[in-house]
Amino acid sequence: MKVLHVLIVEDDPMVMEIHRRCIDQVKGYRVVGTAGTGERALELLQTLPVDLLILDIFMPGIGGIDTLRTLRERGISLDVIVVSAANDVTTVHEVMRGGAFDYIVKPFRFERMHEALSSYLAMREKLKREEEAYRQEEIDSIYRVKGMRPSSGGDLPKGLSSATLEHLLELLQRKEAPLTAEEIAREAGIARVTARRYLEYLVSMGKVSLRREYQDVGRPKNLYRFE
Repeated sequence: MKVLHVLIVEDDPMVMEIHRRCIDQVKGYRVVGTAGTGERALELLQTLPVDLLILDIFMPGIGGIDTLRTLRERGISLDVIVVSAANDVTTVHEVMRGGAFDYIVKPFRFERMHEALSSYLAMREKLKREEEAYRQEEIDSIYRVKGMRPSSGGDLPKGLSSATLEHLLELLQRKEAPLTAEEIAREAGIARVTARRYLEYLVSMGKVSLRREYQDVGRPKNLYRFE
């Protein structure tokens, strides 16, 4: 799997370090640069290979909105996740019009950033194809991963995210052998208790099968496989 290159654009050094630590904990990503202003980000994009921009809104000089507009005007091909304290209607609408993949409001939980990165990674995987056109169900699947509609066709239980759900399903699809909750949690980069909640839901929906493997000593081992 290709490692996706990330450029962090954030004027607060402490927040920038938090972003870096979050990204370092998600497989498939590597931070290749940081910038404290929109101007510096646009300069770096001329030389750095970047797939994803983590972009703040309030910065000295060129702010996040104008940076996003400039990217689109110049036809620079990369995706953006906005992370900002701004949550007013005007700013959110402007970011949406600029085609940002996701919008995270500060202060945020690590899980929320992880969901955004996992969702983006899943979408990139789904967009890999050799055919020249998509079927409707394939387009629906891509937009579900992007978080625009629930993956089960209805509302998820409270506390569950459609992005993380899709990420776990894709992880299980790639595995020939069944996995324990601990193994799944480790590969997905989430807590074991969180993985078990998602797995219990997927089993109840019939998307994942559960088999108990009894051992000579100790409790039986629960093994999960994609159906």
